[in-house]
Amino acid sequence: MCDDFLDFVEDAIYQHQGNPWQDTRFIPTQYTGLKDLNGKEIYEGDIVKTKWGGVGDVSFIDGSFLYNFEDSEVDVYCNLKETRERQIEVIGNVWENPELLK
Repeated sequence: MCDDFLDFVEDAIYQHQGNPWQDTRFIPTQYTGLKDLNGKEIYEGDIVKTKWGGVGDVSFIDGSFLYNFEDSEVDVYCNLKETRERQIEVIGNVWENPELLK
């Protein structure tokens, strides 16, 4: 593994020694290739709200991006790619806004 890595923070670049994956300030996430109704990119770990009022988080499971939300007593998983982008909105993410899932 490389001993040096670059850090891009607030319009500045810093060079560090060590393993970049051990830097807990950043959590790598996967871009889904989709955008929400406002044109915002959707990433794994984002919290989305449907036009029907459901709120859930985006996960990568068995090769597909899904969002899941509780509907009564059952977890419901929906394929993100099959949902029209105009119908969901990113309202936060699981690391900065976990309260949105409660």
